[in-house]
Amino acid sequence: PTPTPELGLAEVLLSDDFSQRGQMEVYQKSDGSAAYGKNEFTLAVSAAKAYLTSLRSQPALDDFYLEVSANPSLCLEADSYGLLLRSVNQWSYYRWVITCGGQTRLERVKDGYAVLLQDWQYSAQIPQGPGADLRLAAWMYGSQMRFFINGSEQFRVSDPLFSSGQLGFFARAAGDTP
Repeated sequence: PTPTPELGLAEVLLSDDFSQRGQMEVYQKSDGSAAYGKNEFTLAVSAAKAYLTSLRSQPALDDFYLEVSANPSLCLEADSYGLLLRSVNQWSYYRWVITCGGQTRLERVKDGYAVLLQDWQYSAQIPQGPGADLRLAAWMYGSQMRFFINGSEQFRVSDPLFSSGQLGFFARAAGDTP
């Protein structure tokens, strides 16, 4: 891959190993759960075609670089998971989607309606199927956004709609099995 230019990173604003509970939204519903484990946070989808999210309560961030480790344990090709960025509320945010089939894309969700910002593309950085161990990273500066998997830049997008907001995660079962 082409080397990534310097991102202009400064001091660490937030570090969370999920050992301190209370920042992420937790719940148990008929279609799944969001819960803390031992130094991890898990979204477990237990219903067909269910979609789960969990937002971090604070801080609201505007310009930032985020890295998170993701490790889907049950994941079929069309199932997806990823990051919610600059979330204004549970219905408005940027959604970075990763599929277990090795694809990625970016959507802007406003009032529950998704608009495509970066169409599907395959990535050699995403191992197909369950058991993938990925380091997802997002660089957000003003309207500019850059997305990385395991240190390799996947794509860049510019969109001025959401300039600040919360962070979160999502998981979606695409088929008739959890």
